[in-house]
Amino acid sequence: MGEICAGKRALRCGEPLAPADRKCIASRMARMIMGLIDLRAPGELARRLLVTEPWPAALANKGVDGMTFSGGVAEYLYKRETRHFGDLGAELAEELRHALAHRRDLPPVWDPGQGIRATVIGAAQFSVQISGNTILIADPDKLPLQNLPVLACRFALGDEIAPDVVADEVRTALARADLAEGESPVVLSFPWRGEPSHKRLYAVAAGICAALPRTLEEEMPLVLLIDGDVGKSIGRIIVAEIAPRADVIAIDGVALKEFDYVDIGSVIELTNVVPIIIKSLLFK
Repeated sequence: MGEICAGKRALRCGEPLAPADRKCIASRMARMIMGLIDLRAPGELARRLLVTEPWPAALANKGVDGMTFSGGVAEYLYKRETRHFGDLGAELAEELRHALAHRRDLPPVWDPGQGIRATVIGAAQFSVQISGNTILIADPDKLPLQNLPVLACRFALGDEIAPDVVADEVRTALARADLAEGESPVVLSFPWRGEPSHKRLYAVAAGICAALPRTLEEEMPLVLLIDGDVGKSIGRIIVAEIAPRADVIAIDGVALKEFDYVDIGSVIELTNVVPIIIKSLLFK
């Protein structure tokens, strides 16, 4: 830290950062990032901070159409987040926004519309699953979808299923993932156990819809990935009996867990399945 903020007071581990120190660190980080965007050779400090290889030299001779940002800082950069979490995310985004605004020679910054929120420096595991063929896709033209966060739900699937308990579990999963309902598509993932009677399926479908009113009102994709063979049945109940305008994507034969993100490909017509890429964050 002392090297980043040369000339400022010495920083000590465990002490809160003064506003001036926070700005100084964020400014230095932004300058290093802008240097990488300019394809300048990274300095010693930048090399030590890099978690990937530097840009290949051959890239300097190729045009770049646009830039995008991802991770927690991007949420501030694209003005999708206003809260503060005790880190330097907001300050770094502000410094980057200021630097980019004064660089008319750079390609435009594009907003991809979807991000992965906080970036974990570590490892990620990618795997591919193929759905079952008892699926329901209300609007196949909405596929593919990318980088959807997974909300892992554990519904109480006894003989009698209470819709309000199902709704509470969905709301708890949203709060646990720090997501606001209706702001972006999410994936509800849950295992199915027991008889697929209409009464039990309807109770789960009704609870899910009760917990996601804005998603249904905005006709945002309602994605259900189910470890069990009831995807089409639950999807049909939602669109036929509960929320006819719902943009339901109900897919079965898929097992997911908390902190996963998924990409859902287009329907493979001959077999009526969809490929699903699962991106799992690994924590030590």
